[in-house]
Amino acid sequence: MKMHLLAASACVLSMALPAPALASASASPLGAHAVQVARASHSEWKFMRTAGGLGQALIATGKLAQARGQDVATRRFGKAVAQESAAMLRELSLLSLLTQVPLPSRPNRQERKALRELKQLSTGAFDRAVGKHAGELLQRLVALLEQESAAGKDQALRALAREYLPALRDRLGEARSLADPATQP
Repeated sequence: MKMHLLAASACVLSMALPAPALASASASPLGAHAVQVARASHSEWKFMRTAGGLGQALIATGKLAQARGQDVATRRFGKAVAQESAAMLRELSLLSLLTQVPLPSRPNRQERKALRELKQLSTGAFDRAVGKHAGELLQRLVALLEQESAAGKDQALRALAREYLPALRDRLGEARSLADPATQP
């Protein structure tokens, strides 16, 4: 059973990844569907861990905005940011399997503290505060993805960055509007 699961996972990964990630047929009992485990460079390791941590924090922030948002725009924003961050994390997780870079499974201690503080706010102050907090996270993630898409050496990580940048930039604009309603059009 494990061999079939491994073969199926390798097959799915082989379709999603560029040719250099594929192993030769003679190197594995799984044949052409085997995936070669590549070692991540220090910069790739740092990018993946940072993007994964920010993604986890954005998912948690988005879910909180969905649950506690007073305004429809806040709840809609929370849903969109959580879904887009989760989609990015799913792709990043596939790449982490190949490079053996463990991704964070939850927001870091600082982000968990910020989420606890957001939960304590009154509903009137919550929408602005969650917009500000999400905006800070998105600004960091967008900057990280821009850097990776421009200067990253790994083709798959560059492609991931380029794929998610437009949507995350849009969410950053929405977060800024939530944080400062005077900037809304």
